[in-house]
Parts: sequence; structure tokens; C-alpha cells
Amino acid sequence: MRSKSIPFLSPYDQLRSRLGDYLTLCKPRLLGMVVLSAMMGYYLPGVTSDPTKIFHLILGTLLIGGGAHVLNQWFEREQDARMRRTCQRPIPTGRVSEEEAILLGATLSIVGFSYLLAFTGWLTALLGAATHLTYLLLYTPLKQKNSCQHLGWCHNRGPASIDGLECSNRCFRVGSTPNLCGTLSVADATFFCHRLDVSGRIP
Repeated sequence: MRSKSIPFLSPYDQLRSRLGDYLTLCKPRLLGMVVLSAMMGYYLPGVTSDPTKIFHLILGTLLIGGGAHVLNQWFEREQDARMRRTCQRPIPTGRVSEEEAILLGATLSIVGFSYLLAFTGWLTALLGAATHLTYLLLYTPLKQKNSCQHLGWCHNRGPASIDGLECSNRCFRVGSTPNLCGTLSVADATFFCHRLDVSGRIP
């Protein structure tokens, strides 16, 4: 009986594989949509483009958003292991340990918040942190309990209903907050609060 051979990976290949798993945990395609949303918010006030501010906004958003996605998969590790679509993700397969994932997610989140605070202002950092916590503490657990699981995170979908409760455009929508982060990175608080109406929408 022939035994299965275990492929040998060089240190370089092991490092590349591990970094690839880290990148997968950050959900790069979804993260790209978040960054694009923040960029749209940056140009909303009609300001002149500043490459330095854009760089800080993008990098800070990538860091805190990536941290949120890693922690989201840590929270959902047991559900992911039971689903065919997600069972091959890094945490369910053991390619990344639970401890390693939570450490990575927490580190990215803290560094991302600190970076936004240092280079884009406290309002942008505060909104980024609020979005981060809402995504993890509201969106992640609630989507397991209702069919309208993308309400709020994928915004601009129009009114929706959860268990007969109508949710209109006046609802707080997590997916809209990257736009606001982009706007706050270039517009001061006085300008922004003056433009907001009571429902949280920009006229």
C-alpha cells in the first residue's frame, strides 16, 4: 500500500501561503467596495483632490475594514465549517488558528483606528470605529436570525422588511458609513453637521 506523500514547502512558499490566507480573511473584494464607497464620500463635498489625504483615507479604511472582516469570520467560524460554500475558508480548515485570526483582526482594527485618528481626524476615526462595532455586534449576529441579512451593509437597495417590520431609507445603514467617513476626512464638523438633515441623509 502506497502512502501519500506530503508536499514539502520552502520557507518562502510557507510565508506566501500564510499571507495569502491572511488576505483571504480580509475579504479583498468586499474591502475594495468599502474603499470605493469611502472615495465617493471624499469627493462628495466637491473639494480639490489631495493625494496625501486620499492615501491616508484608503490605507486607514483598508486596515480597519480588513480587521472587521477577519473578526467577522472568527465569530462565524462554526457556521462556516458547516456550510459547503465556506468550509474551505482559512479558519475552518485550520490553515489559520482561531487565536491567530483574532490576534490578526484585533491588530488590524486597532492600527486602522489609530491611523485614521492620526491622519484623517477624530470624526472619521470615530465613525470608522462605530461602523466596525456595528458590523460585528449587530450585523454579524442578526444575519443568522433573519432572511434580510444584507439590510444595512449593502445599502441603496430601497425599503426592506424584517418579520413584517418596514425598514425605510430613514434607517441607520452600516453600508452608508464609509461614504460618510470619506466626507468627514475632508470636511470639518461644522460643514458636515450643517449639511445633515434629521434623518441622517445628505440633502
